[in-house]
Amino acid sequence: MNKVQFLTATALTITMSMLGGCGEKKIDGSTPESFQKSAMSMLESLPDSKKGELGLKLGMGQGMSIHEKGKTFAQSVDGKTADEVIAYVNKGIEEKTTLRY
Repeated sequence: MNKVQFLTATALTITMSMLGGCGEKKIDGSTPESFQKSAMSMLESLPDSKKGELGLKLGMGQGMSIHEKGKTFAQSVDGKTADEVIAYVNKGIEEKTTLRY
């Protein structure tokens, strides 16, 4: 490998590593501890207008036992972004509060 190829490969590797850290934070629901840590990290990264909404939905999701069958709430929101968690809880609330005849 010549010097130009080496420098190009190195620059590409560094760029890809930096881009890998970008993007929206996601919930890690693998353990209760990782759920708490990832939820707090996610909340801290959001603008104030969204922090309150996500905090409320996380509390409602846990309090109303919104989860997939056989999973905890944390496991059910594992890998979801803030917007996905909010939508998931909203859907769960709708399902739990809709009257079925």
